[in-house]
Amino acid sequence: MGSIPISGSMKKINLVIILIIIRILIGIFYCLDLNKEADVPEESGEEIFSQQEVMEYLDDHIGKISPEEPVLGGSWHITAFWFISDKNLYIDYEDGHIIRRVLIELVKDLPSLEYKIIGYFEPGEGGWFLKEGEDPYFDAALDLYQKDKETGKWSKQN
Repeated sequence: MGSIPISGSMKKINLVIILIIIRILIGIFYCLDLNKEADVPEESGEEIFSQQEVMEYLDDHIGKISPEEPVLGGSWHITAFWFISDKNLYIDYEDGHIIRRVLIELVKDLPSLEYKIIGYFEPGEGGWFLKEGEDPYFDAALDLYQKDKETGKWSKQN
């Protein structure tokens, strides 16, 4: 018995088929690897909380956050959150007589949220006057959140 000669075009077709099969196998292994990475849970040990939960917590604790006491026996109420990022935000608040603003950095997430006051502001001519600290986000793009009076939830306004 003799061997069947393979023509040059047949060799090219076989080579193309082998390359296609190799490419398909590489694609399959790549997809499996991506799925494996996506299924791996984070091992940070910290729960991730929504921005809504963070705003509600800060709203409940503004009396402790403010470096100044409210006047005439009032209590502080937040009027707006201005998020720079998930961890940095301005908080506008008032007591019915005066308004203030703080810039905070969230250091630790809920349930016992920890924060650092970066700047403390009073209203001034043409905007806010920095009374203490610093304002590294002066010209940053901000996301405004205000409380919806009907739902009681904080909603994005811009």
